[in-house]
Amino acid sequence: MMTPYEHLLVIRTAYERATDTVCKKHSIKHRELDILLFLHDYPNMSTATDIVKKQNLSKSHVSVSLRALEERGFVSGEFHGTNRRTIYLHLNDSASEVLSDAINARCEFAMAMVAGFTEEEKNALGSYLGRVKKNLLSLSKK
Repeated sequence: MMTPYEHLLVIRTAYERATDTVCKKHSIKHRELDILLFLHDYPNMSTATDIVKKQNLSKSHVSVSLRALEERGFVSGEFHGTNRRTIYLHLNDSASEVLSDAINARCEFAMAMVAGFTEEEKNALGSYLGRVKKNLLSLSKK
């Protein structure tokens, strides 16, 4: 029987394979794709700090990825009002094709992951994964 850790590795590896075509097509890294998807999925969470906290990533990884995305013209940052300390990020139109491809790949992956599941089983899985996420996030705060 596989351990929970082994299950998570299989899921992560399968997700990376599912999005690998998108990354290769657009010459971006998986972490950069994850950040684009985050900014798409959470438009009200548009700072590097939001990404670090919500995605549980290191500041340095986020910074390097954002710099690469800015250089490619996929993301821009701007100050709001008189606040000159916080840069708010937004997706540029040039990211639309990458995002479209990524969203399609993510949907195909999600459908493959729960193929043959009943609605009740899908709901239970979502509930269990939510609890796993909560448990793991509490570990990172220690």
